[in-house]
Amino acid sequence: MDREIIEKIFAKHIEHDMFFDKKMLNVDNTSQEESLNTIPNKTIRIIFLEKEINPSKIGKIIGIGKSTVTATIDSLEEKGMVLRKNDPNDKRRQWISLTEKGERYHDKLIKNLTERVAKVSEKHGMKTEDLEEYYVHLTKMVDILDKFLR
Repeated sequence: MDREIIEKIFAKHIEHDMFFDKKMLNVDNTSQEESLNTIPNKTIRIIFLEKEINPSKIGKIIGIGKSTVTATIDSLEEKGMVLRKNDPNDKRRQWISLTEKGERYHDKLIKNLTERVAKVSEKHGMKTEDLEEYYVHLTKMVDILDKFLR
């Protein structure tokens, strides 16, 4: 395995994340509630995509420990955003899903992020074709990783 290319991948991945977060999502000028980069908002996004998910899977996806997952879910539950349900086949296991309030919050979050990215894209002269090409390449990256890591 060529370790040099792996190091280049790590560097490019960090460069991409920093660029996307700072430029496209304009993180520096975003409140915690509007940022997709907060643990609660990432958690809401994951639950929305999965519909129903086990807390340990949330931790694995985001890369956080059990205590952080528990505290995040507790907080979201207190705000009425998520619902906990015990697994009928295994009382030690829980399933987390969004409430209607959580789904509305998610929809508003994505709408705001979409508007922000659209404004930044237009400001810098990006065309729909540029975004489509970005999407094609991003999809290909995920497909490559999926082929080997799932």
